[in-house]
Amino acid sequence: MRTTDFLRFAARTAAAMGVSALILFLIFRLTPSPRTETGATAWSALRKAAPALLALYAFCSLAQAWFRARRYRVLILGAGETEAPPFRRLFIVTLTRNMLVDLLPGRLGELSYAAMLNRGYGVGGAACASSLAVSVLFDFVALLFVVAGLLSATLAAAGSPGWMGPTAIVLAVVVALMAWVIFSGARHAAFLWRALARPLPPWRWVGRVSALTDRTVQALHLIRRAAVLWPVLAWSVLIRLTKYAGVMAIFYAVALPSFPNLATASPAQALLALVGAEGGASLPVPAFMSFGSYEGGGLLAFAALGFPPEEAARALLATHIASQFFDYVLGGMALFVFFLTARRVAPAKTTHPRGFVALLVGGILLASLLAGGAIAWRARARKSGTPSPPPQGQEVPMPPPDTQRLHAATKNLRGFIVWSSNRFGTHDILMLTLPDLRLTQLTSDPHTDYFPRISPNGRRIVFSRSQRPWVSQRDYMPWDVYLLDLETRRERLLARDGNTPTWSEDGAWVYFQRHGGRFVAHEVATGQEKTLFEAGEGPIPAGAMLETPSFSQSRQAMAVTLRGRRRGTAVFRLNGSQIPVAGGCQLAWLPTAPGVYWVDKGGRQQNAIYRRDDLASRDKTMWLDLPGEFSHEYFPKPSADGQWMVLGASAGGHEHDSADYEIFLWPVGRPPEEAVRVTFHTGNDCWPDIYLAPSAGSVR
Repeated sequence: MRTTDFLRFAARTAAAMGVSALILFLIFRLTPSPRTETGATAWSALRKAAPALLALYAFCSLAQAWFRARRYRVLILGAGETEAPPFRRLFIVTLTRNMLVDLLPGRLGELSYAAMLNRGYGVGGAACASSLAVSVLFDFVALLFVVAGLLSATLAAAGSPGWMGPTAIVLAVVVALMAWVIFSGARHAAFLWRALARPLPPWRWVGRVSALTDRTVQALHLIRRAAVLWPVLAWSVLIRLTKYAGVMAIFYAVALPSFPNLATASPAQALLALVGAEGGASLPVPAFMSFGSYEGGGLLAFAALGFPPEEAARALLATHIASQFFDYVLGGMALFVFFLTARRVAPAKTTHPRGFVALLVGGILLASLLAGGAIAWRARARKSGTPSPPPQGQEVPMPPPDTQRLHAATKNLRGFIVWSSNRFGTHDILMLTLPDLRLTQLTSDPHTDYFPRISPNGRRIVFSRSQRPWVSQRDYMPWDVYLLDLETRRERLLARDGNTPTWSEDGAWVYFQRHGGRFVAHEVATGQEKTLFEAGEGPIPAGAMLETPSFSQSRQAMAVTLRGRRRGTAVFRLNGSQIPVAGGCQLAWLPTAPGVYWVDKGGRQQNAIYRRDDLASRDKTMWLDLPGEFSHEYFPKPSADGQWMVLGASAGGHEHDSADYEIFLWPVGRPPEEAVRVTFHTGNDCWPDIYLAPSAGSVR
C-alpha cells in the first residue's frame, strides 16, 4: 500500500470513528440517564454477561457461516463455474466476510467476499458478482419471511406495533424491486452500457467492464435456469434463523443480569428490536463498524415497544461490542488461514496441508479462548452475585425440641429481631417480636430490601432498597437508604445512592456507603450530609470499595472491610491514622468494649466469628463457631448491651442473598451449643439485628 493510500485509508477510518462517536454521544445525551451515575453501563453489563448464552452466540455464528458457505457454493456452481473452490475455503471466506460486512457503511463489506474469492481463490468475477447479488436478494427474502412471521405472531397476541405492517409492506416492495433489478434490470443495464461504451475510445478498462457485465448477466441467467433458487431460499431461511438465534442469545446474555426491564421482553419483541438495529446498521451512514447506526435503529424499536430508552441504549451497545468481539475473533483466524492458502489462481482440487494445520491450530485457539472467556466471565459473575432472584423456598416444620429451646431462651426477653428474607418473593424486611415469637412482614416492595438496622431507641429502622427490582448484595452501588417508623409503618426515602446504613450511638445520624468508595454521615433531622471517608483521600487507597462500614462516634473511627484494589479489614480514624485488623469481612465495633469483631475462616464449615478486644494487640479470639449442621456463620450483630447476638448460618452455602441461611440467637459468652435456631425456612434469611428493652436481656 502506498503512503498516500494509507493516509487516505487512515483519514476515512478516523472520520468514520468520529461519526460513530458523535452518534453514540447524541444517543446517550438524549436518552434519560439512569437514576444513579453508577447504574448499569455497557461495560458492567459485559462483565456480568451470561457465559452460556455467549457460547451459544459463538456456536450460532459458526452455524450461520456454515449455511452461508453452502449457499455460496450452490450459487457459484449455478453461475456456470465448473470448479468451485472446496467448501473449506468458502467457509474461510464466509467467516472473514462476516467480520468485515459492517466495516463499511451500507454493508459494503459484503464486497470482501467477491474480492477474496476472485483474487485469492481464482473464482471468476462474474460468478463472484452474481452469487453475491443473489445472496443479498435472498437475505432480504428470508428477512421478509421473518418479519411476516413476527407480524402474524404479534397480531395473534394483539400486541403488534403500528409500524410493523407498513414495514413489512416496504420490505416486500424492496424485495420485488431487487429481484427485478437482478434478474431483469441487469440485462437492460448491460444493453445501456454497451450503447454508452460504443462511441468511447478503445480503452482497456472499457472492454473489461463490458466483458464483466455480459458475463455477469449470463451468470444470473444461468442461476435462474439452474433450478437452484429453492435450495438457496432454504439455506437463506436457515441463515436467518441461526443469525437471529445468535443475536437474541447475546442480547439476553447482556440483558438478563443487568437490565431488568429489557429482560422482560418477549422473544418476539427482542427480535423486532434487533431487526431494527440491523436495519440501522444497513443504512449508508459512514459509521465505523456500524457503531451508532446499529444502536440508533434498535433504540427506536425498543422505545416504540415501550421499553426504557436508557436501558435499551446501553444494552444495545454492549450487545454490539460482544458480537463484534466474537465476529472478529472468528474472522481474524479465518483471514489468517486465507493468507496462508490464497493464490492468484488456485486450482480447485489443489490441497494445502499447511492450511489444514493453520485451521486446526485456529480451532484450538478459538476453543481455548471461549473456554477461558467463559471461566473469566463466570468468575466475574460470582463476584457480582447471583444474576436473578433466588427461589423463595418453603417453610420447614420446627421440631418440638427446637421450639422448646427457643421459647426457653426468649421467655424473659422484651424486644424484637429484624432481618431480610426472600420467603415472600423479593427480599423484604421481617420482624419477630419477643417473647411471643410473632412474625410480621414490615416491607413488601417489589425491589430488594436488606440490611435492616434498628435505631438506639427501637422505634425506627433504616435499610437498603435496590434501585432495580433485583440487585445482588454483591453489587454495592444501585441502592437507596430508607427509614421506616415501626409505630406508624410509614417509610420514607432517606438518601439516594446509599447502602448498608447504620445508626450513630445517639440516633441523630445515619451512616452509609455511597458509590462504593465514599462513607457519608446523614443527619436524620435536617437531611444534611458530610463525607467522612473517601477512597483515594487519606489512608484509604483509590479504587478501594468500602464494604459494610461501621462508624463509632466515641472512637471517631470507621471499622470497614476493604474490597477492590485492596482487600482486608482495618480501622480508619478521622485523624488519618489506620490500624490493620486481619483478613475476613463484616468488621464492626463491639458494643461494650473498645475492640472489634468480624467473620473469618477457620471454623467447622470454613467460617467462624472472631473478636479483638484491644486494637493495640494483634491477638484475636474465636468468638463463636456453631456446632451442628448449620455452622457457616455470617451476619453477626450483638445487641446494644452486648449480652445477645443474632447471626445467620448456613449448612455450607456461601452466597449472601441466595444460600439457605437460618437466623440464630446466642447468649454471648455461653457455650456455642446454647445458641438457638430462630428460623426454619429454606429461603434466604440474612442480616439480622436485635433490639432489647433496657430492662431485658440479662443472661442467666
